[in-house]
Formats: sequence, C-alpha cells, structure tokens
Amino acid sequence: MSVLKLEYKRILKTRSTVIIFAAALLISALLAYLPTTFAYSAYINEAGEMVELRGLKSIRYEQTLQQGISARVDGEDFRYAVETYQACLNEYGLENSYELPGEVYTQRITPVAPLLSGLKEVFADPTTGIQPTVMQIDPSLAENFYELSKSALFSQAQRSLPEAALKQAVRLYDKVAVPFVFSPASNPNAMDYQVLCAFIVMLLCSVVVSPIYSSNYQTGADDILRCTKHGRVRLALCSAFVALSLSAAVFIACTGVYILLSNSFFGWECVKTSIQLMYSALNLAALDMGGLQLTVFLGCLLSVLATVSFSLFISSKVKNNVTSLCASIFTCLAPVLIYLAVPGSFGLLLRCLVPSAGSCLQSSILYALTDFEFLTFGNLSLWSPFAMMIFGAISVPLFSGLAVWGYAGHGSK
Repeated sequence: MSVLKLEYKRILKTRSTVIIFAAALLISALLAYLPTTFAYSAYINEAGEMVELRGLKSIRYEQTLQQGISARVDGEDFRYAVETYQACLNEYGLENSYELPGEVYTQRITPVAPLLSGLKEVFADPTTGIQPTVMQIDPSLAENFYELSKSALFSQAQRSLPEAALKQAVRLYDKVAVPFVFSPASNPNAMDYQVLCAFIVMLLCSVVVSPIYSSNYQTGADDILRCTKHGRVRLALCSAFVALSLSAAVFIACTGVYILLSNSFFGWECVKTSIQLMYSALNLAALDMGGLQLTVFLGCLLSVLATVSFSLFISSKVKNNVTSLCASIFTCLAPVLIYLAVPGSFGLLLRCLVPSAGSCLQSSILYALTDFEFLTFGNLSLWSPFAMMIFGAISVPLFSGLAVWGYAGHGSK
C-alpha cells in the first residue's frame, strides 16, 4: 500500500499535473456552455419591432414555440408539419424555407422543423436514395411515417450493406421504440461537444501518463529502483493502477460537469427525446438523448482508459520522455488520420482497433452510433460502435499488462 500511496503523491504533487487537471475541468464547463451560443431566434413583437434572441433566451423561446409537438409524435404530427411548411412557403411563393424572413421562419417553421428532415429520409427514392423536398411530399402519406420508415430503412441498408449486415441492421431497427418522443429545444450540437470534451481529456491524460516509466529510464532512477524490494513488478503495477484510476477519475469528473451543465442549459426534459428526431429517422440505436449521453460516456471512458494503457505501454518501451509523449499524442490523433487516408472497410477496421477510436472526433463512438457502418467477416457482421467498445475493453487489460511486463523486464537479459 505504501508504494501505491507514493505513486499517487508523485503524480499529484507535480504542479504541471494539477494545472492540467484543473484546466480540463474548466474546459469542460466552457464546452458545455458553448453550444448555447449558437441558438438564435427572431420575432416581431406587439409594437411591430424586430426582437432578436440569442443563447439561453433563444433556447427558452424555442421551448415555448415547440410545445405543440412535445411528448409522443404520432402520424398526425408529421402530417401537420408538412401542411404547415407547405402552406407557409406557398403563401410567400418560395421553394425553400431558408429564403423566408428570419422572424417568419422562427414563428412558423421552427415549431415543426424537428420533424421535417426525417420525413425527407423516409420518402427518399428506394432505388437511388435521392430525397424529395418537403414541398414534394404528400401530407396524407406523411401520416404513415412509421410504416414507411421500416421500408426506407430496408432500402437504404440494401443499397449500402452486405447481406449479413443488412439483417443485423433490420434487427436493430426493429428494437427502436415508436412513436418517437420529442422535447422542445432539443439540440444534437451538445453531443458533439461532449465528444470534444472527452477527446481533450484523453489528450491531457495521455500527456500526464506518458513519462511515468520513461522518466525513470531517462533520469537513471530506474537503476536504483530495481535494486529495491518492490522496484519491479509491484512498482510497475502500482504505477499502472494510479495512471488508470486518475485518468478515470478526471474523465468522470469532467464529463459529469459537462453533462450536468449542458442538460441544465437545454433543459433536463430533452434527455427523453428520441435520437431518431435529432440525427436520422433511420438511426439504428434504440436510444433517447439521455441514453445516447450515457452510451457515449461509457464508450469514451473505455477509449480513454485504452489510450492511457497504450501510452503506458509505449512509456515502458522507450527511454526518452519526448519520444513517449509524441507517440502518445500520435495515438490520440491516429483515428482521424486513418479516417482521412484509408477509406473503405479496411480503414473502418483500423479505426475500430486503435485504442483512441471512441473519443477521437470524426471517428468517435457518437458518429458510429449515428451511422450505418458495419465490420463484416464472411457471414458475420458487427456494428462499428459495438466493435469499438469490444476492442476498447480488450485493450485496457492487454496494454496495461504489457506495460507492466515491459517495465518489470526492462534491462533484463
């Protein structure tokens, strides 16, 4: 136990470590607030004056506008959304809602906007996937939204997936609860920043743990430590445990702060909104926004721990702090580089295998959960978010074990 305490003290008494962890908490709070600044609304008041609302005031105003489609969304709500949209554009003689005056869009389109993108997906051409405009949708057919969505899902999966993955996609979509649920002012932007928060924490934790073993090699302290009773396996185990536990604690604290603040800004009722109304009507995950937050939290936690474990493994193998640090940062960024440089199924496999995949921006578990990507192995298929979590869970004990083994055996002949 004394070795464990000394390892905690060694890391936590370092000024740079305290500054980094404090900065991570502050950044988390700032990131939670940032999506609220994008909210904008405008309306004409009783005096005929234009009133513009931004930030939290705009969010609260949108909540009042969208009360009409709160709770469960049935077929009649989709029909009403199409009729409202078409009536408004016909009145102004326009083909696109973005041509409307800002105050008109806010007053008449904003209340039904969350239902419109899903309608276009469901009415897409089954052969080409080309989506119609809302003006081309028959309002009477919009009532059959939920029946048509299953056909649209099958058509999209058939166009883009092999047979094994197609069957799994259909099974996953069958578990999605209908009718969908909507809460006013729900916004998917906050989820993007939750992933960004996780990525920053992962990067900072990697910076902190990268010299844990290599610094002993570089300073020569390792030669002395190995002469002590617990200077090999026990020290290596304690160092790995301290690095993983502190990284987990910092991640939980930062992400907890982010989720608490974000949900407070947008309203806690938003966690009940079906993700199909926020991302894609054909989304395969049977989750609401609260479930998505939790799933992304768990997936990113696994990713952070896997990346820290890999950083420890690198640290146990190199004798220079700079080399260890650079390799750890590269690991954090590797999924983005693979995403840009290696397309197709092989690139997807590489991204899922990299320890940092779940928390790394474009390739994160959030985008995997809202996408149609499957790993296929003959007649077997695995949805990419499942693959990320499985590989992440394997990586933590694998690389931390290799790190302990590598440090304990360092210099042995």
